[in-house]
Amino acid sequence: MRAIIICLTLILLSSCAAQPSFDRIPGGTRMSQHGVSFVPPTNKVWSVLLRYSYQTTLAMYGDDPSESLITQVSVFNIDPQKSKEAFLLYIQKKRAEEPDTGRYELIEQSLKPYSERKEICVWHRTSSKDFGAKREGVYTIFETLGMYCIHPSKPNIGIFVELSRKAPLGHVNKSFDSLGEQLLRSVIFNEFRS
Repeated sequence: MRAIIICLTLILLSSCAAQPSFDRIPGGTRMSQHGVSFVPPTNKVWSVLLRYSYQTTLAMYGDDPSESLITQVSVFNIDPQKSKEAFLLYIQKKRAEEPDTGRYELIEQSLKPYSERKEICVWHRTSSKDFGAKREGVYTIFETLGMYCIHPSKPNIGIFVELSRKAPLGHVNKSFDSLGEQLLRSVIFNEFRS
């Protein structure tokens, strides 16, 4: 009996040790990665899910624990574009080439040149049904608000910045758009270090 208790205790301890331990970042704290820095929105605490020199992913619960928010910033290679219109067409083409896995059904999408920034950027807003993350037996709502930009000092580098949310059908977050715009306005393009 004692051996069984010891084995069960060891199994329990090893399963506790296997739980991920995420760094925590207070909202409003400037974060930097290769070529760009940004400020995660709100005064809530974000969990760092992924942090590399070319990609950062942060997550937190919304006001309701059934809602999750993700901030994602990444740096990627692009074909150099000369104008906002050419870059818009490039982003439209790349988004149209994304694989249709059947998980998402697009409800609405808006892509347009982002006139709020002096850099060449495309603003995007989407809303989709997510059939892969069902809650209470129905699909969830997946919303995004973000931008794609050409790095001002490296025209072959693109910057992707996005705030997204998943929530049960019918759950509305009235501050989502303002949080997303807050994130986009916070972006500063840095010089690339060798």
